[in-house]
Amino acid sequence: MEVEIKVVAWSDVDIWDRYHGLAIDQPLNADFWKSQPEKIAGRTWMRKTRFTYTKTVDLEPGKHYVIYGNSATEDMVWIAEIYINNKLMGRKDDIYRGNFLRVDFNVGAPGGPGGPVEWGEYIIPIVAGGAVVAVIGGVIAYNEFGRGVR
Repeated sequence: MEVEIKVVAWSDVDIWDRYHGLAIDQPLNADFWKSQPEKIAGRTWMRKTRFTYTKTVDLEPGKHYVIYGNSATEDMVWIAEIYINNKLMGRKDDIYRGNFLRVDFNVGAPGGPGGPVEWGEYIIPIVAGGAVVAVIGGVIAYNEFGRGVR
């Protein structure tokens, strides 16, 4: 099934060049730009540049996850959002080296595995134990909140 993954990230404080990385169903190392160069999704160049990256992938029905991170230091945090098929699935307000955003989701159909995904039909948020689970047109998203806004 085709799934569109979009990352939007920005910083109000960072003025340095940064690498941005994306991993799908694989880990993303804290130093991915050195140890996993194939996971570099792009680079921003100085002066508070906004980063947007979109990728369409073919995923089997079942559980999947996406990790976004960048090379910022702890004093130059970024804010990031991950969208799956144009639906916001996760946000984190303190992205920096090794403190990345992970979104877990399930590709499938309400009527059974392997059927077409009906995107945007409904959103049902469920709050449980400090986490939010949302059912979005046959996709289940789970996001564990990080340390919050600084």
